[in-house]
Amino acid sequence: SVSVSVSASVSVSVCQVHEPGDGLYIVRHGTVRVVLAEDDDSTISTMYPGEWWGEGLVLGTGKSAHHGVEANFIAMTQVSCLVLARHDFLDVINCYPAEMLDLIEEAYETHHELLFEPPQET
Repeated sequence: SVSVSVSASVSVSVCQVHEPGDGLYIVRHGTVRVVLAEDDDSTISTMYPGEWWGEGLVLGTGKSAHHGVEANFIAMTQVSCLVLARHDFLDVINCYPAEMLDLIEEAYETHHELLFEPPQET
C-alpha cells in the first residue's frame, strides 16, 4: 500500500504545528479544524472529506518544507485520513509530465496564500 490510514477522535490533533510532516493528508471521513499555532481558539479553516493538506511538505516548497507543519489540525468529529508519504507522492507525480508538477505547485501557492497570508491592505 502506498498510503497509510490515520484516525483521530474528537478534539484530538491529527497533525500538530512544527511536526516534521512528510506526507500529504487527505481527509476521508469527518471534519478537521485548522488552527494557527499562535492562537488555539482561532479557526482559520475547516476541512471536509476530499480536502487535503501537506502539499508544501511533500513538494519541498515554501516555508512548510523547512519548518514543518504550520498549523494544528484538530478532529472536530471522528476523523480518518489517508497519508501519502513524500517519496510515494513524488513517485506518483513522476509518472506525469513536468507540467503536472507545475500545476500542483501553483495550487499549493494559492491554497497557502488563502490560509496563511494576511490580506493585503489597499
